Amino acid sequence: MTPSRWSSLTNRRPAGAPAVAIMRGRGASSALPALLAFLALAAPAWAATILRQTVEVDIRGDGGVREHRHLEVRIDAQGDSRSWSTIPIYFDEKRATLGAVSAWVRKPDGATEKLWRRDFDSADAIGEGVLKSSGKLRVVRFPPAPAGSVLGLEYDFLDRPYFPAGAVELYAGEGGDAIEYLSVEVRGGGAGWRWHIAGPAGGLRVSESPGAVKVTASGLPRLARVDLAPGRSRLPVLLYGWSGPATWGAVADWFAGIAREVPRDREAVRRTARQLTAGVEGKRERLEVLLRFVRRQVRYVAVEVGIGGYRPAPAEETLARRWGDCKAKVFLLLDLLKEAGIEAYPVLVPAAEDDRIDPEFPSHLGFNHLIAALPAADLTPSPDDPVAGGLLFVDPTQTRGGARWLEPWVQGQQALVVRGEASKLMRLPLRPQLETSRLSLQLAARDDGGIGGIGGVDRIEGSVRWELHGGKAAEYTERFAGEPPERIAEQARTLLAAALPGANLSSIEAAAIDSAVPGFVFSARISAAGLVAAGEAGARSFTVPGLIGTPAPAVLRDRTLPLFLTLGVTEVSWRMSLPRGWCPAQRDEGGADNEIASFRQAVACEGEVFTLERRTELRQRWVEPAQLPRLAEVALAEHRAAARRIHLDRLRAQPASPHG
Repeated sequence: MTPSRWSSLTNRRPAGAPAVAIMRGRGASSALPALLAFLALAAPAWAATILRQTVEVDIRGDGGVREHRHLEVRIDAQGDSRSWSTIPIYFDEKRATLGAVSAWVRKPDGATEKLWRRDFDSADAIGEGVLKSSGKLRVVRFPPAPAGSVLGLEYDFLDRPYFPAGAVELYAGEGGDAIEYLSVEVRGGGAGWRWHIAGPAGGLRVSESPGAVKVTASGLPRLARVDLAPGRSRLPVLLYGWSGPATWGAVADWFAGIAREVPRDREAVRRTARQLTAGVEGKRERLEVLLRFVRRQVRYVAVEVGIGGYRPAPAEETLARRWGDCKAKVFLLLDLLKEAGIEAYPVLVPAAEDDRIDPEFPSHLGFNHLIAALPAADLTPSPDDPVAGGLLFVDPTQTRGGARWLEPWVQGQQALVVRGEASKLMRLPLRPQLETSRLSLQLAARDDGGIGGIGGVDRIEGSVRWELHGGKAAEYTERFAGEPPERIAEQARTLLAAALPGANLSSIEAAAIDSAVPGFVFSARISAAGLVAAGEAGARSFTVPGLIGTPAPAVLRDRTLPLFLTLGVTEVSWRMSLPRGWCPAQRDEGGADNEIASFRQAVACEGEVFTLERRTELRQRWVEPAQLPRLAEVALAEHRAAARRIHLDRLRAQPASPHG
């Protein structure tokens, strides 16, 4: 899954185009992988200033959109011209026309060097899993320039959007460089005109007139990078729309109108459904059979030319060729289910870890994936099923798991169920209990009689098992598929060593678990010396390495931006046999628990056996600033517990530092 962040000043997508077209399973468009490769070069570092950034957008009477863009960036530090040396301009040639592009470099002495044809490249914007696309890139490559130089870019753009809405990101690039002057103006909106600024609006001046809005600013500071900040929470974006009712029902009708042109209910599809479900009783069982067929027997491949970024391929074609994108797979599943007597609907959703739909601004922007919804009442739902609002949500683009499991980057997102007059925007369910990571160790400690140093140093031996379920397990299953055993063992060693620093690992194994919720297991023999240290009085203590579920408390301290979390449960379990007399019988428990997250730890000594159980659960994907103190309570409890030494003569926790 790839986050859907785009820089609109350099127009990596035209106004009115989708933030990412509805065409891929894991939140990426055909253009996105190529764009991200360029962004690695083009994303500004912390040594540049945007001297002038202007965007003029004219909405024409015929529904077309004309844009004029101008950018000037000063390189403030020697050698940092490379951070802005490549700027790609993205457009869909089926509906957009890129005008003349001019670019130049103004040196510190005032001399201006114009870029020529040799400095511009063109490329197809085709990413992984995409056979063909009408997305194009016009790439501007600036030569190396000394500090104090100014890079300039200007061009016009004409777009004919499929949906009457667009967006302009108000900081160029991904880095949030300081801006001396900003002007973004959109005009020409008629009936249905609307606009909204998503993200922080500090320092922005907004003026309105009928059918128009203008955003200006001067002296905007450089924005600091913030860990775990969701996509639009850090950099402001101007959203605008025109024509037609500004409702989610109108967006659903727009997609339904596109899909209505696709041939449905073909005999080949009906025959396949009957063959697959022959002798299968119960709607839930038929759903599982048909869902598994579409997931396992229909490969993900996309052809995205023009409106094909939105319109699904006919189910009959997808069935015959056994490949298609997320839309094609959903509509094949819908037709198979219909023949099996099961009602289902398409659902537009953003598949992204760090971005989300703005429910206050109805448009197609941000939707980059399609899944399906089914009335849950007749499907014998279980408490763990992804059910919300009486609907069970399934994703036929997933290659692992059953109807019980929905990939975590889709969970909790706002989704648009396309269901005629009953269409609605709703939040997908969260199922953190299915996203689990459990590290279990069975150990035995041995006293070396003082050979290792003053007071003696132990040696421990045993086994470790790391079992994952959910999205991470599916990721490892895909990563290791087809890899030779020695390569798998090498990667498994790296992963285990990160969780157990300083340990010696041998007999390493890794295996996938094909089940209703994907699983993956790493196992190994483990040995270590010096884990348990003895003091002068013979009292032994040690820290417990393992897994941490919450963000570091420093990430939460004095934070003003929202934060996104990796949903799920993290567990650490130790069972260690000890020599006689090391640990008297005792027990200690503690932790923190609230609606956002929880952490519990229990340690005990009983019958010469030391046990430790830690469990952290993250219950939300998005944490707003007002909720951060609640998350900090849990994070502080977990990180303090993980950092403190466990003294076997007194397991009860000592008072922790107020600074964590």
